[in-house]
Amino acid sequence: MKISIVIPVYNAEKTIKRLLDSIEMQTYKNYEIILINDGSTDNSEKILLENKTDKMQIISKKNEGVGKARKIGYENITGDLIFFCDSDDYLYNSLVLEKINNKFKNNEIDILMFDVLDINKKSREVVKCFSNKVEPGIHSVYEINNYFLFGPLFLKVFRKEKFSKDCFAEFNNFEDTYTTYKYLNNCSNFYYENDIYYIFDETANSQSLTKIKYVDKFIKTVDLIKMIYKESKLKESCCIST
Repeated sequence: MKISIVIPVYNAEKTIKRLLDSIEMQTYKNYEIILINDGSTDNSEKILLENKTDKMQIISKKNEGVGKARKIGYENITGDLIFFCDSDDYLYNSLVLEKINNKFKNNEIDILMFDVLDINKKSREVVKCFSNKVEPGIHSVYEINNYFLFGPLFLKVFRKEKFSKDCFAEFNNFEDTYTTYKYLNNCSNFYYENDIYYIFDETANSQSLTKIKYVDKFIKTVDLIKMIYKESKLKESCCIST
């Protein structure tokens, strides 16, 4: 199966090559990378062009936020699976894409969820996708109502056939949680893998699209939270998460 890796990029000159290197070292080679340069003002675009391969597509645009950038990335993919990565993070090891392909190839699953290694200034710790222990394997999507579900998209891999443009919200906070719950409306099951696929580096880039937080922007997410609850079939989980 072809894996489409969608990466919004904003002022990531210090970190984007690390992510690209972690993808290039993958043992599984049936992938493409869609890079959306969202109006970077540093050397990000130069670095992308210097490291471009035939597996990459670079789209440069004015700065409109991570939600819009991901949507544009989605509109340009050609793969079967979608893996959203942030430009200041990277893949855990060289087997990640191979494991992803095997899980979807060998199981009839709608969405794959896994754990991440969170690096911050104080510690390195494993962040679970769910608040409580979930056994590895296939589960009914309605089981998610029993848990807090960690919202970021980088803990999940999606099937393109179940995705749609209306899964995106053009907000800068909580937009990934909206995408997650909107997509889950199209799912009957999920597969949880008790394994680390991804490294979330909180120390790397304070200017990244997913790390810029302002009070006024956060207040605007109240409307988005209401939208998530109204539109999701997993309302109990929405309440826990929000």
